[in-house]
Amino acid sequence: MPEHEVDRGEAFLGRVADGLPFDEAEKLDILRELASHIADSTARFESEGLTVDEAERTALERLGPPDRLAIELTHARRGVRRAWVSSMARRSGPGPGRQ
Repeated sequence: MPEHEVDRGEAFLGRVADGLPFDEAEKLDILRELASHIADSTARFESEGLTVDEAERTALERLGPPDRLAIELTHARRGVRRAWVSSMARRSGPGPGRQ
């Protein structure tokens, strides 16, 4: 794989990482998932006849600007956390002094 292709994907992930307000472990988890998604999308576009370069470019373009993606991922991650906390609170029932 030519070096510029790796740099494009790494640069994209770096810009997403810069916009994520999470600790390093959570950022790494998000970036691994995103990198996997990019690889899957790139492979799909290649199977549809695009070159590796075109496929990666298309996969990245479909994700949109990395700064906007970071905001969307932040909202999604926080929404999942809120839903989980709410779910756990409902399962545990009323706490002491609550009816």
